[in-house]
Amino acid sequence: MEGVVSAPHPWGWLLLQQASVPPDDEWLVGEEVAKSAQLQVIKRRMSWRLGRFTAKSALCQWAPASCLRDWEIRSAADGAPEVWRDGAAMPVAISLSHRRGRGLCVLASAEVGIEEVPSVGCDLEFLEPRSEAFVRDYFTRSERAYIHALGRQPPLMVSRAVEDAMAIAETNGTSGLGQAQKSEVSSTSPEVRKPLETLGSWSAVLFWSAKESALKVLRTGLHRDTRSVVVEEVAVEPSASWQPLRVRDDGPRGGQFYGYWRLCGLHVVTVLSDRVLPPPRRLSRQSYAKK
Repeated sequence: MEGVVSAPHPWGWLLLQQASVPPDDEWLVGEEVAKSAQLQVIKRRMSWRLGRFTAKSALCQWAPASCLRDWEIRSAADGAPEVWRDGAAMPVAISLSHRRGRGLCVLASAEVGIEEVPSVGCDLEFLEPRSEAFVRDYFTRSERAYIHALGRQPPLMVSRAVEDAMAIAETNGTSGLGQAQKSEVSSTSPEVRKPLETLGSWSAVLFWSAKESALKVLRTGLHRDTRSVVVEEVAVEPSASWQPLRVRDDGPRGGQFYGYWRLCGLHVVTVLSDRVLPPPRRLSRQSYAKK
């Protein structure tokens, strides 16, 4: 694929805020224009546009000679996003997620010497309380034990993220904060301001996110039983930004998914692939030409 980065870094990720999305539709092309017009519910339309803009911005850095209108993100028959350019499907795997005004994109292309593009999935979740009923309904017995064990001892990075957000929210002060921090504070719900409940639920949020990512690798989404993919390994190392993550597929396909998780403010990010890969490269938001 012309202009697309391959090895030594076969995949990358980008996280953007809703405020990054242009108000006009000039950056949309092909089927995207009609789809945007069809979405009458404002919140849903905003989320859809955020996902598309995040994906196109990531692709512009993945292929530096391109612009926003060079890329089209179509929905496949199974609902998964696919990358198109000049009327043809491109050998780039892509996964999208959005939560509370933030959009996440993970994309991958073939490694040097390997023709097959890895399958990828990503998910973005907000760190907030999860009920015991939620844990009981959506996780296997082994996962529930794992979740409870991790929940009793939240890692320092999780504790600090919750404490910092709560301290700011309680004083209602945003002076001196950057735009990202102000947005984080404004999105903090009353439930998140309950530190014990939030800290005790961090592992449930992480495990749920890992399941969502795995189901996106499988291109089934939540149409499949969440207990058919099992979180087997979660690393918690205070010095690392990306922590290793492994999920087992107990469905007909079988196998393992490998990836990573990290915190971005009060958001949990998970990325998975059907191949063992290094941590994804962070892509930066730049000002890209629309035409």
